[in-house]
Amino acid sequence: MNNEYLDDFYNYLLTQKRYSLNTINSYKNDLKFFFQYLKKENIDKVNSITIQCYLSYLYICNKSTSSICRKLSSIRSYGNYLSKHKSIDCSFLKVIVVPKKKKQLPDFIHEDELEILLNLPTNNFLQLRDSLIIHLLYSTGLRLSELTNLKVTDYNNIDPIFKVKGKGSKERIVIFSNRAKKLLDLYLSERKHIDCSYLLLNKNKTKLTNRGVELILFNISKKYLGHNKLHPHMLRHTFATKLLNKGMDIRTLQELLGHESLNATQVYTHIAKKELLELYTTYHPRGDNNAI
Repeated sequence: MNNEYLDDFYNYLLTQKRYSLNTINSYKNDLKFFFQYLKKENIDKVNSITIQCYLSYLYICNKSTSSICRKLSSIRSYGNYLSKHKSIDCSFLKVIVVPKKKKQLPDFIHEDELEILLNLPTNNFLQLRDSLIIHLLYSTGLRLSELTNLKVTDYNNIDPIFKVKGKGSKERIVIFSNRAKKLLDLYLSERKHIDCSYLLLNKNKTKLTNRGVELILFNISKKYLGHNKLHPHMLRHTFATKLLNKGMDIRTLQELLGHESLNATQVYTHIAKKELLELYTTYHPRGDNNAI
């Protein structure tokens, strides 16, 4: 197993698997790190012992369990490609023990903070854009890259619906709230003479990047919430949790979130239960769980 066919592999991910550039870049970073390690350790032949040593090295580097799992997954994907398309035996990867992930529930926004976020000032173009970002993320459950890649033509100016390209270039329809639609219509009227096909713009009137959205949410969080914990995925988590708590079935939620696997959606059932327990503890007259 060497790095001779990496470019072929990345082209395969792009053209055959139809992965996004962000996903492919993650593979590139993981595999670059791995082959840098091999060079450093001067290991010529990769086998199961090599991989186990690499995992130990990652632990020594204080990499998180989820990071180690992802890096191992990237190596396995490359090994599977070599086995299927280059006749290189990488079957040894099947015996590697995957580190057990810690189950970590995603963060979501509590009701009092959500009320603040949904009522931000909209006195100028940038404030209007920032409020629109909050409303769209919360009412659609969009991924960050899906949000920043929205184009003006993805909205038909009538229905509160976007046509979105998600992971693997899979197209789906997302619905947003009436409040978000009002903000969107106002925002579009403000930017109607700006020549840029992308919906969300930065202060220079060009496409707003993923990092730009993260900085906007960081600044909003510090200014209005008194902390810096707000991030795009937190709004996606909150969207999913609210719908489940209102009784939406998990398969419909899977469709709205654009999850390929139901397993990815099921984590939100745990969040929903956790939130219900918190509400019970807060509002039940004997919420110390000794009520029964």
